[in-house]
Formats: sequence, C-alpha cells, structure tokens
Amino acid sequence: MNNEVPGASVPAEVLDRMRRTTTKEEGFAEGVKIARETYEQIKGSVAGIQLAAPMGRIEGVFAILGK
Repeated sequence: MNNEVPGASVPAEVLDRMRRTTTKEEGFAEGVKIARETYEQIKGSVAGIQLAAPMGRIEGVFAILGK
C-alpha cells in the first residue's frame, strides 16, 4: 500500500512480518493476525471499520472480528 495508495503508510514492522511469511497460507494467517491486532487497538476510538475478504476468503473477515 505504501506504493499504491497515495498518503498511505504501512509501518516497517508490519512489512517485515509479512515478508517473513513463505507461503500464501502463512501470508493469509499473518495478515489476518495483523488486522485483528489493529482492530483491537482502534475499535474503541472509531465509529466503524470496513473490511475486505483477503484473497476472497470470507473466513478471514470472521477471524479478524473474532467470530
């Protein structure tokens, strides 16, 4: 997103975590974990969030929400 979305900034820690994954499944799981952590940090400060199903896999959205 740093390169594709003007004004977006992905922290180096997040990029490093994703770089350490070696398979699509690891990347999916780590991305969901990062999204869940971010959601937990901000949910009390925002009116809502928008989620997209990573790789079209709706179970990722449920995992982010803890369902």
